[in-house]
Amino acid sequence: MIIYVHKDETMRPSTAFQVKVKAFNNKGDGPYSLTAVIHSAQDAPSEAPTEVGVKVLSSSEISVHWEHVVEKIVESYQVSSFFIKLNNYQRYIFKYVASFIQVTSQEYSARLENLLPDTQYFVEVRACNSAGCGPPSDMIETFTKKAPPSQPPRIISSVRSGSRYIITWDHVVALSNESTVTGYKVLYRPDGQHDGKLYSTHKHSIEVPIPRDGEYVVEVRAHSDGGDGVVSQYWTILRPYGFPSGKCGIDIHTIAISFGSRLEVVRMT
Repeated sequence: MIIYVHKDETMRPSTAFQVKVKAFNNKGDGPYSLTAVIHSAQDAPSEAPTEVGVKVLSSSEISVHWEHVVEKIVESYQVSSFFIKLNNYQRYIFKYVASFIQVTSQEYSARLENLLPDTQYFVEVRACNSAGCGPPSDMIETFTKKAPPSQPPRIISSVRSGSRYIITWDHVVALSNESTVTGYKVLYRPDGQHDGKLYSTHKHSIEVPIPRDGEYVVEVRAHSDGGDGVVSQYWTILRPYGFPSGKCGIDIHTIAISFGSRLEVVRMT
């Protein structure tokens, strides 16, 4: 295969050209090939996205939206977040890419994840195609929220009341560098499964139905503007003896308390 590259500074992008090729030697020229139509490469977009906006979702996530670029040659958008720092002499600005994502030209928003809590970021958007990316949008400044509470709620009691259990836990106090607790999320699920019933409450207690069959696990975590905190020690509830079910039960409930990699089980009659 022989490849020929034609260079012409005046060639316009995305323009159709008809091409024919013929061979020759010392005895003359051969016939032309069939005519082929090829297109010159397209230019990168020349227009920057406008109306860029940022919504802070948590301590590690932000949502970015923008207006569509009208150029037909746009194939995707690149959304980037930066740290911006001055050098020791406060003269030169350095941009450090913290996170970026590429989305199709049909999308006008994107979510940046895995950011640092309570941190200043600058966000910009570019329109792109196979030739490269165009100029950046105006840079938008934003701050992620403080980190969620690091202290897990401590479950202190489980009291049966009729056909329900009342689960109570200690209030979580956020540190100065953490987001204030706005409520609690309680996951009530069958033991060994990840999915279950999710409750939200502003109180320090919640009522859950007594299991009609098998064991159920209660997990509690504090919720804040910065996101969800650390999950509590989990509390396993068994169906009490004599409670209607298709299987036999026992009249105990079990507390499984996790300390790092160590698990202690306390049985209470």
